[in-house]
Amino acid sequence: MSPHSYNKDKAGSLLSSRGRQELLRLYAGQGLLTRLYVRLRSLVYAAGEYERHMPERGMIIDAGCGVGLYTNWLSVLYPHAEFFGFDLDEKRIAVARSTVGERKNINFETLDAVRCELPRCRGILMVDFLHHVPRDQQLALLKRAYDALEKGGVLYLSEIDTRLNYRLIVSAVADVVLYPFSCNSQYRKPGEWQKELEVLGFKVGMEKLPHKLVSVVRFVCVKP
Repeated sequence: MSPHSYNKDKAGSLLSSRGRQELLRLYAGQGLLTRLYVRLRSLVYAAGEYERHMPERGMIIDAGCGVGLYTNWLSVLYPHAEFFGFDLDEKRIAVARSTVGERKNINFETLDAVRCELPRCRGILMVDFLHHVPRDQQLALLKRAYDALEKGGVLYLSEIDTRLNYRLIVSAVADVVLYPFSCNSQYRKPGEWQKELEVLGFKVGMEKLPHKLVSVVRFVCVKP
């Protein structure tokens, strides 16, 4: 299976205007900073880009989900899938839980990715998250992700591109601003990520995302 085989026939990579408005509505009751974060993040980081690679049904895990932005974005698109997001930050999880409402297919928990067990799933998101995990534990977490995925399942990994340019500086500053208590970021070079993912057994597609402001590289990893 090709890393890009999911949902190839879908037009565009961003949510429709109606879908994005639904996403923003979920956070309408939050404070100004959270609402601003959701609005800007969904624009600057092209939050809907990854949905082309996620399955429309089955369990999807969002590791390091923060306030639940990406989990909620997918749930707007794929109401028949199940979603489980977790993060170590209790305050962010409280925000995420407040967006659930009457939906029965989405759940958020305060968990440590380094220690928690990952349930069997069809898709896993790690968006700008893995570099916050201690370097000596990153690969162990990726191995657990591989084991948790069903055959044909997809790991979508988005990380800061460490190749030096002005976008890297913007990305690093934004990382410190957004995660002031996790500033011991453990970056790896894109080639290093790809090699480690392939060693685990993934079929890996790597691509630099076309953002004007930030430096991001994404890996679409399929379990054969």
